[in-house]
Amino acid sequence: MTAQDASEFTLGVTHERGVFSFGVYATDADRVWLHLFDPQKTFIKKVLLERNGEIWRTSVSENLSENFYAYSVERAGKSILLSDPWARNSKPLSSNGVSPTIHLASLEADPFDWQDDKPPQIPLADMVVYEAHAKGFTALAPQVPEALRGRFAALGDESVIKHLKDLGVTTLELLPVFAKSQDPFLAPKGLVNYWGYNTLHFFAPEPSYASCDAVGEFKTMVRSLHRAKIEVILDVVFNHTGEGNEDAPALSFRGLAENSYYRMDSEGNYIDFTGCGNTLNTDHPIVQHLVVESLRYWANEMHVDGFRFDLAPTLFRKEGIVNFDHALHHAIVNDPLLQTKKLIVEPWDLGPGGYQCGKFPLPYLEWNDGFRDAARQFWLRGADAESLASQIISKGKPSINFLTCHDGFTLMDLVSYEHKHNEANGEEGRDGSEENFSANFGEEGPTTDETIL
Repeated sequence: MTAQDASEFTLGVTHERGVFSFGVYATDADRVWLHLFDPQKTFIKKVLLERNGEIWRTSVSENLSENFYAYSVERAGKSILLSDPWARNSKPLSSNGVSPTIHLASLEADPFDWQDDKPPQIPLADMVVYEAHAKGFTALAPQVPEALRGRFAALGDESVIKHLKDLGVTTLELLPVFAKSQDPFLAPKGLVNYWGYNTLHFFAPEPSYASCDAVGEFKTMVRSLHRAKIEVILDVVFNHTGEGNEDAPALSFRGLAENSYYRMDSEGNYIDFTGCGNTLNTDHPIVQHLVVESLRYWANEMHVDGFRFDLAPTLFRKEGIVNFDHALHHAIVNDPLLQTKKLIVEPWDLGPGGYQCGKFPLPYLEWNDGFRDAARQFWLRGADAESLASQIISKGKPSINFLTCHDGFTLMDLVSYEHKHNEANGEEGRDGSEENFSANFGEEGPTTDETIL
């Protein structure tokens, strides 16, 4: 399949004049079935899809607007139930919230009135970015109605918007909000992946961040923030999926087209540039199509203002080597819609030559960890201003000069602790950087000492 071939196919579900049409990409399959479920996620029936190369299709002339669906793939007499990678709205099939499970996709979103929504279009030099977790930011917020806390709706609440405006925030950057799976290696420990860097659906918002309609509630949040002249940027994870390594359960991509979606060596072993068990194969046209269509969907349908690409060098590796003469790079920067959005990159990954800070071409804005370290040492450790100034003036192009992020200490931690205290996650302090350049000013952790405060 070429990039042009991939772009000619509509995958996922379309609905026109009472007919629901389904399309899924699957390789080396003997048969592919559509499984339909009622609103209570109870199986109803299955429909056989017809094959056209690596694309499988079927249509159903029934009212399925309240139903859910998934696919099953048969190979050598074995069948496995799988999520649709192109699902627009989804809910986990299992409700225990810990074990990895497929997601059932819902078939139709409710109409939404964007009213007079307009992007704030904050100039780069005026941006003040606040990174937040879509649930954690409001989960304990007493000023937010209890029913809204920890949900998309809370981020659009008047009290939250006032707090952001009082801080001078122009741009809210949300940690991953795409529908996620649970990491297989965490389940035996009784832990869950809180941060969300384990995407299962690149078009669907995480259902646990909504009361009922995740799509509608996400759109309402964006509309409210835009009215307050606050941008919404999404942290997106296109370097790997939430399926884990090759020994973990197949939930979607692995069961549909493992050799297309994932990078593998000549012996069929997974190549891992991410530390998460797998790496998406962005050399393949179907993955390039997936990434670009996902970005366009969130930009066009969900009205977001930009994206922060997690472990961005992974996206532009040709046969493992970082190379910006890459089909995916060209597809992103030449797309008319994406050209109007802010494109921010985390310019490092865990692969060879993975530290690419200073090397990403415009229009990408790089996270500048050099500024982070120099500013902390100047501010908290009394270092001279020369290294800090050099980080500001030597780049020659715009960058995201940040002090804290989800990796490591929060801003309060930075002035409260001199050492890591990551006891609760079971990693025994092995995780995270040892060089945080923090200060406790005389007492480790929270204090009531007025002089320290």
